[in-house]
Amino acid sequence: MKGWWQIGGVMMLAAAAPALAADELEQLSDGYHTWAVEGTSDVRSCCFSWRNSKASGSGCKLDGSSVSVATSGDCASGPGGAQVYVRVVNGATADVWVFSTNCPVASEDEIQDHGVVSADRSVDWFRSQIESRKVNQDVREEALFALVQTESDAAFRYLDGLLN
Repeated sequence: MKGWWQIGGVMMLAAAAPALAADELEQLSDGYHTWAVEGTSDVRSCCFSWRNSKASGSGCKLDGSSVSVATSGDCASGPGGAQVYVRVVNGATADVWVFSTNCPVASEDEIQDHGVVSADRSVDWFRSQIESRKVNQDVREEALFALVQTESDAAFRYLDGLLN
């Protein structure tokens, strides 16, 4: 999978990373990370920025003062697969989002693309955040919300297990 990333106002082509080692997602370095969840489709959430008290409809900057999410109306693109975005600060997860793979996302900092990750492997990463008492409660809630947004069968199996 190849994708265009807007970094610092410059559009760049990023080639997909090779398959992930089993623990690569557990060792995320400081900065922004992203991966596409294999086998997902019809994800409608998109990220947008506000300009002059109006939604821009043109994507967002992850490092902006406010990341807003929509599932209709203001999105700059149509549905796609699930694309996970994570920001790590001082070795700890600080933010988690899931947007459509078609949603334009930018950052002034590099976004490390981990390519396509299996739905099961992605759920394992989300579980490590949701179930860890070492992770900030707000981040745990963001991770749970983001997991639901992936709409993968693996995510729903995990959620079903939590509810039963």
